[in-house]
Amino acid sequence: MEKASFITSLQAWSTLALTIAGLLFAGLQCWLAFKRRKDDLFDRRYAFYLKIRAAWLSTQDESQASADIEDLIPLAEEAGFIFGPDISKHIMSLENARHDGSQFFPNDDFIKPFEKYLRLK
Repeated sequence: MEKASFITSLQAWSTLALTIAGLLFAGLQCWLAFKRRKDDLFDRRYAFYLKIRAAWLSTQDESQASADIEDLIPLAEEAGFIFGPDISKHIMSLENARHDGSQFFPNDDFIKPFEKYLRLK
């Protein structure tokens, strides 16, 4: 009788241990999925930032047109989805403006709104 009781007890404890291990594995999978989503979002945001940065730096050249509203609307719409309304408004504020700093680096007024989204924590 004691052997049967031991086997029943062992089965119960092993079921509990497997359940706990499964829950831990599921929790780690969930944590990893959230982390990966955050990393993917950063990659999209940074790629968009590089695209808008290149467009902004190209406005310094006098032979190029300044930032035109027809060019800014699609960029602002995309920025609204990726970043939020503040970046969208920032992009729309660039209408008929030119970059007046270094040809290689944008000025701080251009970069500042993007910083809160592109800082690694």
